[in-house]
Amino acid sequence: MADKKLIESAVIKLFNEARQETGELDRDAIKRIAKDIDINSALNKIERSVSGREIFVRAARKNVSDTELEKVDAIFADVKFNRLLNYILKARIFGNYAFEIIYNEDYTVDTLVPIPNECVDYNDKDKRWEIKIGNAKQEITYEKFLLCIHKWLPNKVIGESIFEPCNISFLDKELFTDMLRGIAKKYGDVIVVVGHDPDEDEKDTKERAESIKKAKGGNVISVPIERGGAYQPTLQDSVHMIKLSDLDPEIYTTLADREKTKLIQNILGSTLTMDVGRTGTQALGTVHMEAEEQVVEECCSFISDSLQNLLKTVAELWGFNHKDYYFSLEKKRDKKADLEVEEKEENITQTKINNISTLAQSGIKVSVDFVSEYLGIDKKHLSEAPVNVVEFARGANTRKYTR
Repeated sequence: MADKKLIESAVIKLFNEARQETGELDRDAIKRIAKDIDINSALNKIERSVSGREIFVRAARKNVSDTELEKVDAIFADVKFNRLLNYILKARIFGNYAFEIIYNEDYTVDTLVPIPNECVDYNDKDKRWEIKIGNAKQEITYEKFLLCIHKWLPNKVIGESIFEPCNISFLDKELFTDMLRGIAKKYGDVIVVVGHDPDEDEKDTKERAESIKKAKGGNVISVPIERGGAYQPTLQDSVHMIKLSDLDPEIYTTLADREKTKLIQNILGSTLTMDVGRTGTQALGTVHMEAEEQVVEECCSFISDSLQNLLKTVAELWGFNHKDYYFSLEKKRDKKADLEVEEKEENITQTKINNISTLAQSGIKVSVDFVSEYLGIDKKHLSEAPVNVVEFARGANTRKYTR
């Protein structure tokens, strides 16, 4: 039986010969890639992390009052954004995704209705986006629709899919599943493999392969064998007969896993695969999680930027400046952790009050301005009226002050 290293070299050579031409990454190709189990698992991992965030309207400027912020927030009170986040992320997959904005009678936003991507098209001739259902067409206008575009550029108005960089890796991985059938069709059940010196003249290599082909009466492939290593064959033992059964699944799995790793790296943004528990040290696992968290943050930023267009549209109806606000995706707060933080803050406040009490008992008078700044209490809640310092300290735990 031929050496395993030689078989692997033969598999790679056969694979390169059988590699398909890669065409444009169209919508059908994207759908096929998205259904791949490895890619789908990586996408779901990211989507779950993003969907777990809470979404809020925040003020982008300090001069926005709480009342103004509450009014803008109330416009979107009916929208169940968490149900829509995964649809917005589809723009990263297809390059773009559209939603119809449904308003209530008072022009608050009721919901966003996702439009199937196959119904959305860019009319390059008229330079406009359209919804196409059968022969019917409707222009997509910003007043009625929200259009999310991933990596928009003047020369790529339809956006870019995150699958662009990994298209070739996917096609290579996909090709492994059909490869044995293609090899059997071209070479038959037995393949003649000839090892040659990588520094040998290409003409000499071809001539030897042709002569062996005539002698053996079948197709021949020639693979390089590195000098100086374990492989220094003579002409006699450089010729091997490989059966299809020798091309065992383990070699294909190894080669396919290389492509799988490239795919996962493109989606999760890591130098590792998803198998952190079985691959690498704990330190490498931490690097993997940090890289994945960066991808999640990028997704959240993309969603926030996309929803800024929604704010711009609604601002036209309500007469506010959309630049004063933004949508923020934030991690859900841990109630237990919040209570611990609140308890620590109360302890710090009590310590500060005790310090003021100590100063007063020592006969040192402190100003209202100092107390206000030191305790973080608005001056309007303080006065210089005589206060028993013992009662002041005792009553501190019964008051709740906010900055």
